[in-house]
Amino acid sequence: MGVLIGIIGAVLLGLMCYVLWRYWTDVTARTPDSDRYERRIAALNERQANRYSDDQLKNPVDGDDAWALMVQRGKRIARRPRYSGSFARRNDERRNDERRKR
Repeated sequence: MGVLIGIIGAVLLGLMCYVLWRYWTDVTARTPDSDRYERRIAALNERQANRYSDDQLKNPVDGDDAWALMVQRGKRIARRPRYSGSFARRNDERRNDERRKR
């Protein structure tokens, strides 16, 4: 009787581990679109974090220097198109893309 309970317990434990593993893989699955979005956000954060040097932070910029810096940045190479939609709209578009792929 004890052996039978042990076998049933082992089977249930194995089944529970399998169900949890499948659930975890579904939750953590990443699509190529979400990877691209995460890389764009990481690049944006990196640019924001390294925008000013320590010397620039110590010595405030006067109006003329600030204007020259703004003009210089405006003349840079054309930027990548940015997503101008809301977060909800982006999620809806991603879901529609996933539905089309099925």
